[in-house]
Amino acid sequence: MSMSRVQEILTTLDKAKWIGYEKTIPGQLDYEFKELAEIYSSVAPDEAKEIRDITSDDIRPLILGFSSRFATIAVRNRDENSLKIALLVHVIEDFRIDPRENFLRLPVISHVAERIGLNVKKLFKWAALLASESTAKDLRSFSSQRPRARSLDSVGLEEYYDEEKGGISYRTVEDWMLPFFGRNK
Repeated sequence: MSMSRVQEILTTLDKAKWIGYEKTIPGQLDYEFKELAEIYSSVAPDEAKEIRDITSDDIRPLILGFSSRFATIAVRNRDENSLKIALLVHVIEDFRIDPRENFLRLPVISHVAERIGLNVKKLFKWAALLASESTAKDLRSFSSQRPRARSLDSVGLEEYYDEEKGGISYRTVEDWMLPFFGRNK
């Protein structure tokens, strides 16, 4: 494993944090993150920890966004590998910035897994084996919840067909918090 290549990818992602992702999915940044995820999943636990530790907090929000992008690739192509990369986002990011952000994205992965015929618990168990102890616990906890608790509805998301992008995408449902807080007047 080349830590120098890992550092190059992290530098590329760091430069992109102010620019954002390409409109096309997949874009060049997606390929960069995919390579990072593939390296991460192939290394020994001590090297995986090093990758998690050298990932700057400045780029963790950008990294979290790859979760939705790879889940979208997975559902459009019925591709298990892309869904695994979406889950590796959370393993590499390690729930460090704000775990609520992770828990808002994990339902998309769960939904896509079910939609393309994968076993959610088995998929999350696979990711937990590659994660830090605390992230592994969070992933196992999430996947053991009732299906309704890990659904798109639980976080106010819906699946839709995006004509412009030519495929399935996910978006926030307007007024999804109304049952909790009521309408602003």
